[in-house]
Amino acid sequence: MEFLYPTASPTAPGFSNGGYLILGLIPLLGAASLQQAFGRLVHSPFAEFFPTLADYIFASNAFAEPIPGFALYNITEGVRATELSAWFTRWLLSQNFTNSSTCLHFEDAPARPHYLGRSCTLIASILVYGYLSAFAFHVGDFYGYFSVSALIVCMLVRQSILRACRDSLNEHMENAGKGSQAQSAKLFVTLPTGQAVAIEATRGIFVQCFLTEAKPTGRKLHLLMRGLGWLAFASHVVLLALATEPMQLVSISTMVLFSVLAIHRVGCNEHRIGNRLYVTRYDFPGIESRAKAYVMLDLDEIEEQDMVAWFVMPRRSNTIWWDTYKTFKAEAKSEPAVLNTWGQRLDAAYALLEGGEITI
Repeated sequence: MEFLYPTASPTAPGFSNGGYLILGLIPLLGAASLQQAFGRLVHSPFAEFFPTLADYIFASNAFAEPIPGFALYNITEGVRATELSAWFTRWLLSQNFTNSSTCLHFEDAPARPHYLGRSCTLIASILVYGYLSAFAFHVGDFYGYFSVSALIVCMLVRQSILRACRDSLNEHMENAGKGSQAQSAKLFVTLPTGQAVAIEATRGIFVQCFLTEAKPTGRKLHLLMRGLGWLAFASHVVLLALATEPMQLVSISTMVLFSVLAIHRVGCNEHRIGNRLYVTRYDFPGIESRAKAYVMLDLDEIEEQDMVAWFVMPRRSNTIWWDTYKTFKAEAKSEPAVLNTWGQRLDAAYALLEGGEITI
């Protein structure tokens, strides 16, 4: 069988019809969403070994760039941080949190190896790449055949970088359990979306995982893989643009499919990050309010004062809010149903100030 070499078109010398469109779209499609999906370091069984769009996010290290707009408060130690690790910011944004009624518990819980699942995923990916290669060979598309080879290299680069980042996070988790770092800590994080989440973790997890980047330890190898990633990505884009239209259609459809699976986190266990960090989530039912979240944190007077200093809780001069909150907090400890009455209580307090009256 002879391979086909696409002939030049009048409008795009050296490229098949639609070639320039492919060149323009491949680097852009789904890049931001894929950064979010892969950057949170949760294993994705239906995407990591398969062809996806925008693989340059690993070559450029864009998937590991931190996202601004977060604030993490270590209430126990009186520490406020605004520069959080990239994986943590992306993981938080990927969760469908409530506005203020979600509580997270982070702990060190090593995972058992899942050899069967990984083996099945690897075999399935081999079949997918084999199908793409066979299709290119069947239609006699030389450029399409080698574009699949470049796609395989992109996948290997992606796997290498993600594994190195997860290994770094696992190492941080190992250090997080040593000595005084094993002490528990109450944390509170606000997201750029306006949501607030209460967190129970250890001092070590706060420092080693939430504030320290999960970076590959082998810098030279990491730079080499990124360089190889750029070469493979550029080669794939150019070769796919030179390929025949049937090959372009099949390749793009396959990449879009697995990109969608990755973005929508199909088959992902959001409770497991890396191999050691495990998250348990609690969503408290009922009406949401920040005051409810503060009560769940069980703040003492010093911790409340820190929250005031950070402008998370109102100033002490707002006596109406604080008087209402103290009563609300005391009653909620003995009767949990009170947690859903904060809005009514605050409205009643302001109504009384204005000379009206509201009963709860």
